[in-house]
Amino acid sequence: MVDKREKSGPGAAVTARGRGKERTDLPMQDEPSRGDADAQLDSIERVVLSLLLDSSFSGPWSVDELGREIGSELHAAAAIVSLHASGLVHRCHEFVLVTRSATRFNQLVNGA
Repeated sequence: MVDKREKSGPGAAVTARGRGKERTDLPMQDEPSRGDADAQLDSIERVVLSLLLDSSFSGPWSVDELGREIGSELHAAAAIVSLHASGLVHRCHEFVLVTRSATRFNQLVNGA
C-alpha cells in the first residue's frame, strides 16, 4: 500500500535547501542603510563646519586636529572633501579654513 498523504515539515518543499541558497541581497539588520550613511555624513559635516566657524578658535585647523576633535580622522577627511566640493571651506595642504561665504551665512543665521 502506498502512502498518498502530503508531506509536511523539513524537506517537504521542492525549493533548494542548504547553505548558500539563502538570499544575500537583503541588508543586514545591523548594517546602516544608504540614507543613514548620508545623514551621518551630513551630521559630521555640520560638526566640522561648526568647529571651523567657532570664533574662540580662530585660524586654520589641520585635518589631523579636526579628526582628533571629532574622534575619527577618516570621517573628518570625508567631511572636509564634501565641504570643499560645496565651496564652504578652502584647503591649503593639510590645513582647512572656512570661506567668506560660509562665515557670512553663519553671521546671518546667528544674527551677528
